[in-house]
Amino acid sequence: MAKRSLLRCATRVLPPLARDMALAAAQAERMTHPGPALEDAKAIFWQVAPEAFADASIFAAVALDAAAVTEAMVRAIKASEQKKDFEAHPLAEPYFREVTRLTLGRMLADADYIASITPVLWRESLRRQGVALNLLTRIDEATRRTETRIEAVEARYAELTSRLEASGAANAALESGVSREALLRLVRPIAADIDDIPQAMIELTRAVDIARKVQEEGRHGSNLGDFVDEVLRRSAALSARGRHEAAISELDDALEREEAESMARKLRLLSRSIDEHLLLRDAAGAARQIVRRVTLETPIPRQVFSALRREREVWYGLGRDKGARLDIEVAAALARACVEHALSPGEQLIALNDLGGSLATLGERESGAVHLEEALGVFRALEAQTKTLPPAEQARTQHNLGIVLALLGTRETSTARLKDALSAFCLALKMISRMRAPREWARTLGTFGNVLRTWGEREVGTQRLKKAVQSHRMALVLRARERNQMPLDWAMTQNNLGNALASLGKREPGNEHLEKAVLAYRSALEEWTQDSTPHEWALARKNLGSALATIGTREPGTAHLDEAVSAYEDALKVWTWNEAPLHRANALGDQGLAKLKIAERNDDVELAREALFQMQEAARALRAGGHLQWALDIESNIPSPQTIVESLSRPPA
Repeated sequence: MAKRSLLRCATRVLPPLARDMALAAAQAERMTHPGPALEDAKAIFWQVAPEAFADASIFAAVALDAAAVTEAMVRAIKASEQKKDFEAHPLAEPYFREVTRLTLGRMLADADYIASITPVLWRESLRRQGVALNLLTRIDEATRRTETRIEAVEARYAELTSRLEASGAANAALESGVSREALLRLVRPIAADIDDIPQAMIELTRAVDIARKVQEEGRHGSNLGDFVDEVLRRSAALSARGRHEAAISELDDALEREEAESMARKLRLLSRSIDEHLLLRDAAGAARQIVRRVTLETPIPRQVFSALRREREVWYGLGRDKGARLDIEVAAALARACVEHALSPGEQLIALNDLGGSLATLGERESGAVHLEEALGVFRALEAQTKTLPPAEQARTQHNLGIVLALLGTRETSTARLKDALSAFCLALKMISRMRAPREWARTLGTFGNVLRTWGEREVGTQRLKKAVQSHRMALVLRARERNQMPLDWAMTQNNLGNALASLGKREPGNEHLEKAVLAYRSALEEWTQDSTPHEWALARKNLGSALATIGTREPGTAHLDEAVSAYEDALKVWTWNEAPLHRANALGDQGLAKLKIAERNDDVELAREALFQMQEAARALRAGGHLQWALDIESNIPSPQTIVESLSRPPA
């Protein structure tokens, strides 16, 4: 069949195939074979293509694999009457392979495309050939994933709606003037954005509180004049119906009209606009309005940078201490604004350090490494800029760079990033005077010890672990002198010392170092409380659980193991899948291992099954989040629970 007749046939039956084949042919013509040889190859392609593409069952026979389909077509051509012409020209086969590979690559990589051509090309042929119908699951894979996602969101939507109504917050909001439709609109984006129900309720409750506050302000007025009160009423009415974008537009228009009016009116409108952006979970929009408010409140341009930085610290503190991701995102956006408002190289360095710190905090709590890599880029740029500055500035940059490298290194099986982190901390320590800057020196020495411990856990021997313990003890000497002034830093050093002691204790037969680790964690918990510092409290509780579990595996009974499970449970109450997925997965896996030991000693098959499920779920989450080392640590214990579940499931002899 000639080229034109094939295209006519293909266009009538399979327009997408003809289109993609023509595109692929055009792309293949860029091969470095100009002249008559290419023209001959093109002519032979259109001569053999109808026969090669004639049998649709060939796609199913090789499970829709583009490379395998191409090979099957080449074999079919060489077994046909076209063989002589096909093999006579040296470029015919390469050209055919290139066009076919490109065409099939486009076809078979797109689930929607496959579904669109299935009815006319493959379905009847698959039935005739008796190919297993489960091959069609690949065709519907993308659709099923979407449906599963929609089902999960709808289930969370229903659960959140039910919990909201049961909490009484819904009635309070309705009584304030918020419509039921507007309340449901608040639930929808949170259900889509946050997988963890408890964390979603935290975000939803906050959103409902803001919505209720908007209605109360709209109803009671502001004592700032009829114009402002009217704008507040109109925007509240829009917000009550869930039209937050329209409310923002109303407020923005009013702000423009208020340029020449009183400062109080402008600030009140800006405050409302910030709330509306937060209801939309628009961190960047909220930050823009915060910048406008700060600029209005700070008439001296030289002071705007400092005011913005103080605002950033407030939002960062809220997110750090209370665990809300949105607050950290606002802090990061404000740090970017500080970079733009910096009026000197010194201010720019400060702003970039703040930005890197905000990004690192986001990255530490999230799956993946996007924010950590962005933070690394910020601190690498700072490293280049601070080389000519005083040692204190260089030391601060090296310390922050080391922290980000260490966080990335803990998520990789390679020790390259850990080695780079140690180098950064060593440089920082050389630039810091222990006598003149004891706080900075102790802080850097502590992070240096953390990296030594992480590296030491991955190798045989205890040399690095002992050095880590030594580093933390030296830092604690300085921290102890200032415990009253800096209790949280003292608690952090106690926690770090506990980690190093626990890692060392796991390598030794006795429990001496493990028991010292337990004491260190309990000391940290004297200052880290669930109310004041929930994230750090959860960290110490999880670490305490790990030390207790190790002791429990070395002695009869389950007392220490039971206490470990309880400590892990405390941490899991704070670490949600949305706010701290990697920490949650790690704690979930370790708790599963402790439960497994208890199940083994109590012949409890149900607890063993629960433990196995937890460990498998944790390993999957850690791998998905890019934390391979933690995933491998948990996976190394998974075959054993499988065996235990099987053995406990057998009836007694």
